Amino acid sequence: MSSANRRTSEVIIQQYTSVDDRFGDKKAWTEFRRVWVGIDPNRGSESFVSGERRATVVYAIRGDFLALEGVTEKMRIVHSRSGYDPTIPNDARVFDILAVLPDEVFRDDMMIKAELLPRDYGTA
Repeated sequence: MSSANRRTSEVIIQQYTSVDDRFGDKKAWTEFRRVWVGIDPNRGSESFVSGERRATVVYAIRGDFLALEGVTEKMRIVHSRSGYDPTIPNDARVFDILAVLPDEVFRDDMMIKAELLPRDYGTA
């Protein structure tokens, strides 16, 4: 990673997959890879949707090029503050990937632009 003093966190990158079994086609989020990344808010905006104010923050998520190789905009990132849990715990943040920006020249790091999903996740 390009910055030695960057604070990193372990996240789970999930992909949306479909499994065809005898009961029909099932779709679910499955783990693609666990990686260490730096998560920093990049920019924010406010808008009015249906008469309500909505704030949106876009995050810059940076990680090692090889660790994030294969990540696409069809995936999502789950960051749990309490450690790894196969279910999404109450303190988790789920990010929708907006863009994947690899450093194709130096293959040093990769930046992902992601939006924090405003949904409630949890096991409780």
